[in-house]
Amino acid sequence: SNGQPAGSLILDHAQVRRGVIWGLGADRVTLTNSSFVDAFYNWIHASGPVVFRGNDVVVTESSYGAVDLRSVDAVSVVDNTFTGGLSVGAQGRVATTVTGNRLAGEAPWAQGITVGASYGSAASASDGPVVVRDNHVTGASHAVKVVAAHLRVENLTGNTGSANAMNTLELSGTLETDLALPVVGLPVTIGSGRVDGFGGLTVAAGVRVAVAPGTVVKAANSQSKIT
Repeated sequence: SNGQPAGSLILDHAQVRRGVIWGLGADRVTLTNSSFVDAFYNWIHASGPVVFRGNDVVVTESSYGAVDLRSVDAVSVVDNTFTGGLSVGAQGRVATTVTGNRLAGEAPWAQGITVGASYGSAASASDGPVVVRDNHVTGASHAVKVVAAHLRVENLTGNTGSANAMNTLELSGTLETDLALPVVGLPVTIGSGRVDGFGGLTVAAGVRVAVAPGTVVKAANSQSKIT
């Protein structure tokens, strides 16, 4: 970057060990079918689409622990394996897709998957759709967090986890479709993430949340709320 125009960053069937992949300002980032060991030190923040698919990511040191993928376009994180003390963040302004990933946290600083807003970035009502399906997280501080202005139940299915400090699907933003609790897979908790300055979970007009008798619905922290 360093103030210079950035081009495309494309790696396929690559091996990167103890490197620094930094796609700040790139007009396109495509990282596929590759092996990364302690390779991510700073976030990737692109002006064009980001595709992260079919990769094997291993983290052994906390300083390389964040795979944070952002774009003013679309971000797709699909069918990757993440192992070690890491966190995975994804935020695309046009669309965000995080599906079929496996994360096994093997260190105390492992943080799970966060979609829609992470590391101080905020979600916006102008953001596009978010799809978070069929991910599995073990051994992290949380399983899956989603912060989005357009939360649709059909786009949040099949997520599972075990041995996480918070083994839940934490939702913040605006719920746009009916939600029946409990759900199959990770139990839903109410988050405190912010969309355009408003925190917690907002139920859109005409949308219904139905809670079955005996179901316990928890909040992530004291700042969580549902309106």
